[in-house]
Amino acid sequence: RSRQLEKALARYLGRAIEPETITQVQVSDDNAAGAVRAGRVFKKEVVFFHCSDPLIDKPPIHPRVTGTDITRLDYKTVSGEHERSEDQSAATLLNRGMAKAFNDKEWKNAFIQNKLPDSLLGFQRGVHAAFGKDIVAITATEERFDQFNGINYGGNLYVNLEGNIGFINIAGHELYEQIVKERPELHSWFTEQARKHYHGLAEYQVELANADGINN
Repeated sequence: RSRQLEKALARYLGRAIEPETITQVQVSDDNAAGAVRAGRVFKKEVVFFHCSDPLIDKPPIHPRVTGTDITRLDYKTVSGEHERSEDQSAATLLNRGMAKAFNDKEWKNAFIQNKLPDSLLGFQRGVHAAFGKDIVAITATEERFDQFNGINYGGNLYVNLEGNIGFINIAGHELYEQIVKERPELHSWFTEQARKHYHGLAEYQVELANADGINN
């Protein structure tokens, strides 16, 4: 498994990775049991590993980022700097909305709009073509405004490039919320299709409830 992941990362990053950079590790019994339960639900094997390459394990993008987040390596640099977009209309719309919501004029300059790298443009265009929604990359102008990873506002899906979750994960979450709100029939269809791929979900929920002491 470790060698498979090394090969996949080498292809993704476009550079060689030294053998044994990634090693499979043992975990506690509780974590192992949780991995088995998750594997039964999704019919996938859950593998825990350690990475000795600091650029892969902890890319120096932003101090809030901890652990491995390969999707963030899609950006042009790993320095935490992003290329400002000439078009700031979507950021202006968000800033005005935030200033009104918080009754604080300082939020009118809270975010700037950034360009996306070529590697993510296809994803952005696909979402627009399929759902008519624009994905807007933003960054906060000050740390006090850096309060969320993504937000759905004014018909746009805003993704904070300095968030602590991968870009596609955030965009997908915001798109999902938009579908639930605007396309309930599509969400119902998706839910029905997804249920066909669940395996052992009832048993997993029972074990989860017993482990957490909850009933839901």
